[in-house]
Amino acid sequence: MAGTEPDPGADPELMAAYRLGLRRDLERVAANNAKVTVQFLKGGHGLLFEHPDDLAIRVAAFLSR
Repeated sequence: MAGTEPDPGADPELMAAYRLGLRRDLERVAANNAKVTVQFLKGGHGLLFEHPDDLAIRVAAFLSR
């Protein structure tokens, strides 16, 4: 799971470049390893606090595969 929103207080331009590179790298890892699943969720650094139910559902679905 990776958030798509910038972290509070961070430089917006720097964070946009970071998120773009992170997405590129995570998608590459997932494309080259069938055991890796990457999902992006609207949110920032505190995904666990922002979307606890959604994250729990996604993790449970991953683990039940």
